[in-house]
Amino acid sequence: MHLKIVCVMGSGFSGIGKGVITASVAKSCKMRGQRVFPIKFDGYLNQNSGTMNPYHLIPEVIDEEEEVFVLKDGWEVDSDLGTYERFLDMELTKENNPSGGDFIRKIVEIEQKHLFPIGKTLYFPHLVQIAKDWLYKASKKADVILLEIGGVITDRETDFMIEALRQLEQDNKNSIYFILLAGVPLFDGSRRTKPSRQAFRQLMSKGINADTLVLRSEDQILRSDLKTTEFFAD
Repeated sequence: MHLKIVCVMGSGFSGIGKGVITASVAKSCKMRGQRVFPIKFDGYLNQNSGTMNPYHLIPEVIDEEEEVFVLKDGWEVDSDLGTYERFLDMELTKENNPSGGDFIRKIVEIEQKHLFPIGKTLYFPHLVQIAKDWLYKASKKADVILLEIGGVITDRETDFMIEALRQLEQDNKNSIYFILLAGVPLFDGSRRTKPSRQAFRQLMSKGINADTLVLRSEDQILRSDLKTTEFFAD
């Protein structure tokens, strides 16, 4: 079965450019004549970004959603969808911004319709399977899926999607390309590579090796800033 996914994940803290990276890779694929289907997956259990508080300046809601973007079908979604539309010159729908709540609702609906054997206990693996089935279905819409995982890799609410991706890559070798975005902060005049090294290892602990590591900093990162660590020796 056709399955080509480029997955973009972040570490440390959110809001450092996963959306732009996802849109840029999607644009590159589209310029090469490939049909692309961008997806932003958010682990929160809300189904609509419009139900969350967008005001980041209020301390008690600092982890809430940013300002929403309204799609042509009326859904209020993550603002990254606006970046996708502008980069790719295409209109998206709610299907391009599923949330953890969508998948929870799906598994409850299946259970209520008795599509699982009556009396069967539903566990984490069932949620993982629903995510896998959804990605297989989405893969029929384009040559390449560009999947951005919202938040950071240590967020527990995205674990089922990350596990679904791990299993899909295990079942379909070389079908998923993983990009990890990490920060290299400047402190006391020197680069601190430990956060990015930790991020790489955190992703490995989930059974995934990043194919590309994208580093962000306040200014230009030189090779000399990285060669002092074994992790960046190559």
